[in-house]
Amino acid sequence: MGKAIWLVLVAALIASAVGAAEPPAGVVRDYEARLEEISKEIRDIRKEVEALVNEIAEGEYGRVFIFIEGPAPAVRDAGVSLSLDGKPILSRPLTPAELDVLNRGLPLELFSGRLPAGEHLVSLAPLGAALPSPTSMRAERGRISSWVAKTAGPALEWRLE
Repeated sequence: MGKAIWLVLVAALIASAVGAAEPPAGVVRDYEARLEEISKEIRDIRKEVEALVNEIAEGEYGRVFIFIEGPAPAVRDAGVSLSLDGKPILSRPLTPAELDVLNRGLPLELFSGRLPAGEHLVSLAPLGAALPSPTSMRAERGRISSWVAKTAGPALEWRLE
């Protein structure tokens, strides 16, 4: 009889241990939901920290990329001249690799650099042609900006991305 009681006690202990190892389903769902909330908070904090680090690193400057897409045949044939704030920064024929990029309908990067935050004057023309009146574009402090020039009929249109 002592062995039977002993076996019942051992079985009861094992059953209670197994029951304690598996929490109720509601607790698991609450835990998973809280874990998702914490993960989202961490992602949001990471984005804020990255933006702050970028702003501190860039200081009073912004990172600017200048692209051309769908250029006029004169640009494809002769090349391109680009000026920024009245200073020439690029004046050369396009390479076969660059022409290939344009022929595939992709934008071609002409310039990348850090510029002081504020308004800047940019002008683009076929190589050897007179530069048109410059267009005012803005560099944002601590931000990345893309200025894209696209041929629209006889004119050139600039957009900020």
